[in-house]
Amino acid sequence: MTDPLRPFADMIRSLWLAKAQGNGKARGMQSTPAAATAARAEGPQTKPARSFRAQLKARVSASRASGPARMREVFVETVLLWELGEQLAPDPAFGEMVTTVSDQLASDPVVGERLNRALQRLTAEV
Repeated sequence: MTDPLRPFADMIRSLWLAKAQGNGKARGMQSTPAAATAARAEGPQTKPARSFRAQLKARVSASRASGPARMREVFVETVLLWELGEQLAPDPAFGEMVTTVSDQLASDPVVGERLNRALQRLTAEV
């Protein structure tokens, strides 16, 4: 089964790499299609899904006491780093992107509530 979000993740990764290279932050990374392909080959699809779920559960559970907004941010951060690569974490713009995406998810009451319930269920699992 193919991941329907893979093309979007690839596009975001390519755009991020191009932006970082333009800002001088990509130190040796290139934003060419070959570089995006290489990043994909080394990227998250080689990691097992169970590992992602365990990582997500641990990180969201640790943020549970901080409330739903922080849990959403941790969720978005974990998913983006998994899909796009850990090398983005130190970039200050990454934190801004996490906040923007998290706020966007919360802006739709139905989506925000469904995500909150899913995260609560995830942290309640034994």
